[in-house]
Amino acid sequence: MHFKQAAKYLTVAKGKYAPAAKDEEVSPYHEKVLEGASLVPRTLWFVNFVPGPFGLNPNTPLVESLVLPDAKEPWKNIILKGEVENEFIFLTATGKFVLPFKPQFMPVVLPLKKDNHRLTILSSKDLRKDGKLKMANWLDEAKDAWKKNATETSLKNFPQPMDRVNYHNGLILQKQNIRYYVVYTGSGSHIAAAVVDTKQIPCLQIGKARIPTSGFVADYKTYWLGTNEAEEAFYLVAILNSDVLDQMIKPHQSRGKFGPRDICRLPFEFNVPKFDPENQLHRQIAAMGLKAKKEAANLPKMSRLKIKAAIPSMKKIDRLVSELLK
Repeated sequence: MHFKQAAKYLTVAKGKYAPAAKDEEVSPYHEKVLEGASLVPRTLWFVNFVPGPFGLNPNTPLVESLVLPDAKEPWKNIILKGEVENEFIFLTATGKFVLPFKPQFMPVVLPLKKDNHRLTILSSKDLRKDGKLKMANWLDEAKDAWKKNATETSLKNFPQPMDRVNYHNGLILQKQNIRYYVVYTGSGSHIAAAVVDTKQIPCLQIGKARIPTSGFVADYKTYWLGTNEAEEAFYLVAILNSDVLDQMIKPHQSRGKFGPRDICRLPFEFNVPKFDPENQLHRQIAAMGLKAKKEAANLPKMSRLKIKAAIPSMKKIDRLVSELLK
């Protein structure tokens, strides 16, 4: 009911409030956790493949804008279509597509070049100079759509659409010499985390065409940590997916209509220890994280809680993480 009606039944009393207690020390990982790139507006970058009568050319596939179910005006009506060179096709995973131990990838086209383990943003002029005319044409269309449809404030803050994508350097901070990305959801009732091995980024199989991709880019609806150590990656993903840590952050999450929502860096505001390869408990957790990934691989699409319930290793992970975090 409206507040005016509800006020008839409510009383007001003064009291004291104490926020839920947190560890005095945050995790050593806290400052290393970064938010992903602002891959918005989605229809400028997220794509579907459009096979013709003879399929797709793997080198320059035909793509068009993907309109996601939560797309908003005016962007859900902005549809770009054209061929792009496959070196500009990357994979990402939005918050809704990260499941426990199981990332689900989505293709995006971005004017990026890997240069000395970094991502460099290319302009249309740069692309044409390098002979990448198809990506240059796509970027020009994206710029036109941005200028016609973005708000005055957005245009003032982000003159070019890639300025919006790289907000707070969320894109170029994603170093390309990192093998393992530990990616977890930035919001939602429950944490879901997965390991992305950048040495095993899958090709896209569209019909008979096998389309290579240029790597992984974390999206702003997720947070990520990078490591080159497999054990550390699976240690972290096991902790993040544990019910133990999920319950620890609950009192600190903001709440919306459907319950707890924002997660952000909350998991590392508790003292999750730095991985120590000499610590037997740490190595046990890492081993169970890897085992859980294998167990989750062939599970059908289900809710996050159902996936956790279907992974046999979760009970042992919770026992080990409970011992770790006391």
